[in-house]
Amino acid sequence: REGLHSESISPEGRLEQCLAAAHHAWSRLETSPSDAEALRDYNSAIARAVGAMSKAGAEPWKAPVRIGDSTLTWKPDPRPDWNPARYEIIPADSLEISGKLVDEREIKPGLGAPLVARRLADQVHEFAPTPHFYYAATAVLRFEGKRCEIAFEDPLNSESVNAAGHRFPLAADYSAPLAMMTEELHPRQLGIPRLLRPERYASTARIARLESYDPNKRVILFVHGLMDSPATWFPLMNHLRADPEIRRNYQFWFFSYPSGYPYPYSASILRHELDQAEHLYPICKKMTVIGH
Repeated sequence: REGLHSESISPEGRLEQCLAAAHHAWSRLETSPSDAEALRDYNSAIARAVGAMSKAGAEPWKAPVRIGDSTLTWKPDPRPDWNPARYEIIPADSLEISGKLVDEREIKPGLGAPLVARRLADQVHEFAPTPHFYYAATAVLRFEGKRCEIAFEDPLNSESVNAAGHRFPLAADYSAPLAMMTEELHPRQLGIPRLLRPERYASTARIARLESYDPNKRVILFVHGLMDSPATWFPLMNHLRADPEIRRNYQFWFFSYPSGYPYPYSASILRHELDQAEHLYPICKKMTVIGH
């Protein structure tokens, strides 16, 4: 409470308090892994610590950071797409979500603080859904003496996590990234306007991916219909990603295009985009196409 609500405390002091709270909850989980209150405190402290890290300018993925008596480090990930230095990290529990396109918040209980990782798409053919990617991530803190290590786990690839000497389900918020992407996509501007004036929206024709590419998962490609946008699929995607078998075996892409184009021309754009994707990614499994 002191770390969260004291107005006089510095961002560094707030981060120190949050880490101390997480460490205390970690110690309780070591002896009582079924302690629901300790799990809740641990997750909440991590979420607040992530927010405090940003305000304090602490970047342990660049170099270890001294916080009070502790040293904060980062557990590296070999995937270049999973480098925190490239992202704005947003605690998912700080977001209020409502609307028809995300009709139910799909949350998986477990250990860790669910996050939204937001990064600018800085390459032409990264296949971003909007100017930014919005990925689901989960922060986990591990303590060893005075050393505190933060890791950003991928809840679309990992179902559980080792912490405090035990195995826990990995917490996740599958809806928050979709909701933030919807806000930036402006789907109402992509329906009727692209039907009536398709040439004005030529730059919106693209394939987009919703997560880091995984060659071991089959791509499901969603294609919307007349006078519509990719957002028509978001309620379905939201619920499908909450299913562990779907997460384990599939990844979602969509094709967005001005629906006022003659359909052979739209098909040619799709073929061109697929050719570009095959140059970038080792697409080894057959793709599943769902169209309207």
